[in-house]
Amino acid sequence: AGIEGSAVPAAALEHPMREIVAAIEGANLVPAAENLGQLWAAIVSAAAMPTEMLPWPDVAAAGDVLPITPAASTAGGTVSVPAGFGLALSESLGNGTGRTRFLVTSAWTSGDLTANATHYLRAQISGDALLVYTARGADTDAHPASRVGTPGAAAGGGFDSTAFDALLAKIVTGANGTTPTVTPLINRSRLSVGATVALTGIAPSGANLASGAWALTLNWARRPAWVTATLAGVEREFGGHVDLDESMSISTDTRYAITGSALSDYMIEGTVRVTAAA
Repeated sequence: AGIEGSAVPAAALEHPMREIVAAIEGANLVPAAENLGQLWAAIVSAAAMPTEMLPWPDVAAAGDVLPITPAASTAGGTVSVPAGFGLALSESLGNGTGRTRFLVTSAWTSGDLTANATHYLRAQISGDALLVYTARGADTDAHPASRVGTPGAAAGGGFDSTAFDALLAKIVTGANGTTPTVTPLINRSRLSVGATVALTGIAPSGANLASGAWALTLNWARRPAWVTATLAGVEREFGGHVDLDESMSISTDTRYAITGSALSDYMIEGTVRVTAAA
C-alpha cells in the first residue's frame, strides 16, 4: 500500500548476535569472524557424552526389530530393508566422546550374498548418513577395538551391537539360488524379559528324581548381562513326600535363547520362571 516500514531497532540485530556468541563461548570456543561453523560446533559439543555413557542402539519399529525381506538370487540370495524406519545410533566425536543421533532408513538391498555362509546385517553412521551393510562372521566374534564393523568383510561381523554399530539380523545362506534364512534381532536401549516356561521331556533320573528341559527364545542384538531361573511350580506323582530334592541349571545363554534343565523328586509337570536383562 506504499506504507514505509518501521526502522529495524538495534536490538533486533544485537540480541541474536549476543546469543550466538554466548553459545560459542559456552562451548569453550573463541569466536572468530571468519569461521561460520562455530554455532554448529557448539551445538554438537553440547550433545557430546563420554563414550561409556552412550546408549545402546534403538530401532523405531514394531517389536524393536527392523523389517527385512530375503530373496533368492543366482548366488546365496539378497536381503532388503525398507525406507522410513528410524534408528537411534551414536557416532564418535573423538577424544573419548560421542553423541546419539536419530536417522531414518532409505530403501536398501544387499548385493548377492555368499552361498552356504553366515552373514550379519548391521548399521553404522558414515559421514552424515545411515550406512546399512552386511558382513560375514560368527556369533562368537569379539567387538573390534573401534566398536564399528567393516562393511563387506569376509569375517568378524558377528559381534553384538555396540553404541556405534547396530546388529540388525543374522542371515544364513544355503546353496546358490535359494532364499536366505533371516533372524531379525531386537535393538533396544534396555533389553529385559521375565517369562514362565514349561518343562518338557520330563523323565525319571535316578531313584526319585525326574528331569525336564526348558528354553526361552530371545533374539536380542546382544547377549544377556545376567540371567536367573527358578522352579515356579511342580506337580508331583503323589503327595506325602518327606524328602524332596530339587536342582536347576542353565545350559546356554546367548543372544538367541536361554536353555536349561531342572530336577525334582516325583515331578510329572513343572514350570520355570526365567528373567534376563542386557
